This record gives sequence, C-alpha cells and structure tokens, in this order.
Amino acid sequence: MTWTTVCSTAPSKDLTRGRSSSPCRLGVFPVAGQRHLDTGGIVAALEYASGRRAHVVGKPAEAFLDAAVASGRLPVSRADVWVVGDDETTDIGMGVAYGAQTVQVRTGKYQPGQGGSATHIVDSIVDVPQLFEP
Repeated sequence: MTWTTVCSTAPSKDLTRGRSSSPCRLGVFPVAGQRHLDTGGIVAALEYASGRRAHVVGKPAEAFLDAAVASGRLPVSRADVWVVGDDETTDIGMGVAYGAQTVQVRTGKYQPGQGGSATHIVDSIVDVPQLFEP
C-alpha cells in the first residue's frame, strides 16, 4: 500500500456536519485467491484513532446514488438508474437496495457464482451497451 492509496481512501473531515466521511467500509476483497485490503481497514483504524464514527458517503450507501441522481439536470426515478459493477456487495447490492437496474460484470472482483441478484450479467464492460439495444 502506498501513501497515495492511503490518502485517496482515508476518511476526510466533513466540517459542515462535524464528522468524518469515508468512501467505503469494506475490509478485504479476493483477487486470484488472495485477500487484499480494502478501505474498510483504514476507515476502522482512523475511527479508532479519532474516537469518531465515519459517515460512509460512497458505495454501498444509497446516499451515494442519491447524490449522483441529484447532480443530473433531468428528473430520474430509481428504476431509471443503472449500476454496473464487478462487486456483488458494493455495486450490485447497492443497486438492488436502491431499486436500480444492475449489471454484474464478470471481471475484476467478480467471483464465480456471484451476480444472482443482478438484473443482468455480462462477461465484459464492452457488453453493456448491447443491453440498451431494442
């Protein structure tokens, strides 16, 4: 892990609410049979050191999708939102909980047998545009 990685995933102070913010709360994820540290361990260490609870503002929090929808200029319902990802917990789980269309991509963090709750399953991100064809 590099300092850049720590800085980009560490919680930041949210001065408007007096609490810390974090992009995610995952502990580890598997890649090629090995476990890799995700941001959750860093968040937990910083929570412990500061004595404060982080406010998760990224995946898999529904507020993350609310913010994305709110940033657009057109009214969009939750059913109009599409979440595409390789992680069943943070990507697909968040999308399902939100009521969005979900696309499980069989790359990256994907593990065989995942994607059962996804609306669609594709082998690659390049397959996603085909889902929008009539």
